[in-house]
Amino acid sequence: MEGSQRQKSITRSARSAAGGLACLQRSHLEGVVARKPRRLRQRGGNRRNLRCAACGHLITDESERIAMSGAHLHRCTNPAGYTYDIGCYRAAPGCGSAGEATGADTWFAGYRWQIAVCGSCGAHLGWRYASAGCEAFYGLITAQLVPEQ
Repeated sequence: MEGSQRQKSITRSARSAAGGLACLQRSHLEGVVARKPRRLRQRGGNRRNLRCAACGHLITDESERIAMSGAHLHRCTNPAGYTYDIGCYRAAPGCGSAGEATGADTWFAGYRWQIAVCGSCGAHLGWRYASAGCEAFYGLITAQLVPEQ
């Protein structure tokens, strides 16, 4: 790769790793996976859109709620002692993924996880889980989402 192209690539990687991910361990940031968020339709009626609490970006809507391990809501504590209240969603088109998928310390048996970030500002919103059978869902931190008014 030529010098100017390499510098642009490094700058792009640094920008995507910043914006809300600075508090994560460096090992999680290696190999940031940029995934272009799918477009989420604005919905009316009883379906409430859920937005990033940091920037207001549209993340998902309540019609995507699912139950995993018998419930939609879970309280989970990671090995570092941080506790999160998360809700499970079938899809979160407004999210991107960061880091390599891992099965270490997973909260859902049979699923590997990746960090899920806001597709606009990069704030840490939760985790994307995927099974070997390619089934996937999102465990999103409830405090990081705000319902659309």
